[in-house]
Amino acid sequence: MIPHKLLSCILSCIVFVLLVTVHVGAGWVAYIYTIQTYYTGLWMYCSEDKCSYLNSREEKINVVRSFMLIAVLTCLIAILCSADWQYLKNCNVDFFPQGLMAATCNLTTGILVLVSVVIFDIIVRESKPSEKPRYPPRQWAFYLSCIICVLSLLTGIYDLIVYKLSLWGTPMAASEVSPE
Repeated sequence: MIPHKLLSCILSCIVFVLLVTVHVGAGWVAYIYTIQTYYTGLWMYCSEDKCSYLNSREEKINVVRSFMLIAVLTCLIAILCSADWQYLKNCNVDFFPQGLMAATCNLTTGILVLVSVVIFDIIVRESKPSEKPRYPPRQWAFYLSCIICVLSLLTGIYDLIVYKLSLWGTPMAASEVSPE
């Protein structure tokens, strides 16, 4: 496997694992009251003694969920495009350049996560709890989503640069060109 593709594949896999962690975790917001502490994620909320499914009818949280699920799918496509699998070579998938597709998917993942974080931040700022929390409401999953956004965008930019420099596995890579 070409080192540039390998690096892109590893970075995309890291983004994917972090995205799944953010989806599963209930650490987007913590409301700390005098009686009890509540931790809220995209799909569940937890108190100190139990966790429950977050059945939200609020449209904004469903938009955040949708954007994050699409981000997971585009990240999977980026992994498939950056992987150098024999199966992909034998499928005659010459209708798109894999390097450009991986870059586009990584950039799309970063943008989708950014939009999700911004919308979630708007939801948190608009919420008016009955009792004011003593600590800032954003928690580890929110900040991890910000890191995912930056990492995914940087991976997409890296893929674009590599594709632009024709290092993505074209018949003659730039490292093989010798000056005359």
